[in-house]
Amino acid sequence: MNARIKTIGEVQRIAGFESTLENIIRIGGLDYELYKANRSKDMRGAICIFDADCGEVADLRTYPLFDQAASAWHETVQFAMADAE
Repeated sequence: MNARIKTIGEVQRIAGFESTLENIIRIGGLDYELYKANRSKDMRGAICIFDADCGEVADLRTYPLFDQAASAWHETVQFAMADAE
């Protein structure tokens, strides 16, 4: 299937809240996506790991604060890059 890579700035409904794609990288057929809630007082963030080969979500995690999600996303991407080498 090999789904297209989404574009930073795209708006999607993730885990029940409207959010904007803040960062994305594809590693080994998986898209590691970082989302930030759209509403000004909503500080939540989410990480979605999307399997581009089969078109399904492999993992989805939400965080009460976007900064927590961003930190976890960076760690996850580092591990994935190390595993891909």
